[in-house]
Amino acid sequence: MPDAPPISSPPPLPALTPSPAPRPRIWPALTVPALSLLAAAIVGGIVQVVGMVAVGAFQPGQKSFDAVAAVQRTMEEPWGPAALILPGQFAMLGAALLAARLSPERLAPRLRLVPSILPWRAFPLLLAGTYFCAGVGVLITQQIFDDPGTSLRLITGMFQRASGPGLAAVVFMICILPPLAEETLFRGYLQGRLLRRWPPVAAIATSSVFFLVAHFDPAHVLAVTPLGIWFGVVAWRCDSIWPSMLCHAAQNTTGLLLTRSGDPFSKVVTPAELIVMGVAGVLTVGAVLVMRKYPVPCPRSRVA
Repeated sequence: MPDAPPISSPPPLPALTPSPAPRPRIWPALTVPALSLLAAAIVGGIVQVVGMVAVGAFQPGQKSFDAVAAVQRTMEEPWGPAALILPGQFAMLGAALLAARLSPERLAPRLRLVPSILPWRAFPLLLAGTYFCAGVGVLITQQIFDDPGTSLRLITGMFQRASGPGLAAVVFMICILPPLAEETLFRGYLQGRLLRRWPPVAAIATSSVFFLVAHFDPAHVLAVTPLGIWFGVVAWRCDSIWPSMLCHAAQNTTGLLLTRSGDPFSKVVTPAELIVMGVAGVLTVGAVLVMRKYPVPCPRSRVA
C-alpha cells in the first residue's frame, strides 16, 4: 500500500501591523477654549449687569456710568464674588468635559487626569518652581505698572473682606475651582491635544496664551505669564495635569494668605524676599534637572 503524501502546513499569515493612531484635528482644540472664554465673558457680563441693577449701581437708561465702581459695589455683596468668578470657571470646566466626552478616548486619559510619570517625591521641587515663577511675575509687574489694575484690586478686596462662611466660599472659588477648571481646559484638553500634533514649545506657548487671555487685565496677564508657562512645562514633563493642578492650587492659596497678611502691591523688596527667591530659583533648576531624567512618552502614538 503506497504511503500517503505528507500533509503540508499552510503558509504563515503575514504579520499584521497596527494602524497608526489617527492624528487629532487642531481646530477643535483651538475652538473649544476660545468659545468657552467667549461664553464666560457673555454669561459673566450678564450676571454682573443683573447684580448691578439689583444693588442699584446701574439703571437702564442711565447716562453716566462708572463700570469699575459698579462692579466694586456688587463685590461688596455676599453673592458678589460668586457672580464674578463662578460663571467663567464653570464655563471653562464644562467646555473641557463636554469636548473630552466627544473623543473616542476615555475621559481621564483624554484630559491627562492620569498618574504622573514624575515621582511625587519631586513635587516639592515643582512647588518651588511655582513660587519662583510667581515671584518673578510679581516683581516684573510691580516695576512696569503703577496701578495693578481692576482685576487684581477686585480679587485683593475680596480676599481681605472675606470672613467666616464667606472666607470658606472664597477659598473654594480661588484655591480649588480655578486650578481644576483652568488646568483641565488649558493644560489637559488644549495642550494635551496639541502635543499630539505640535512640538512641545508650540503646544505650551499656545495653551499659555489662552490661559493669559482668561486673566484679562494687562497687569494681571503679565503677573501670571511665568506661571502659565511653568504649569505647561510641568503638565508636559509629568504627562499629567495632577501636578500642575496642585501647583496652581498651592500658588492661589499662598496668594490668598499673603494678601490677607500684608500689602500685596508694595514695591519694596525686602532682603528676606530676595533670599527666598534665590533659594526657590536654585530649587527650580533642580526641578528641571529631575524632569529631564524622566522621558515623556511620545503623545503622537495615543488615540485622539
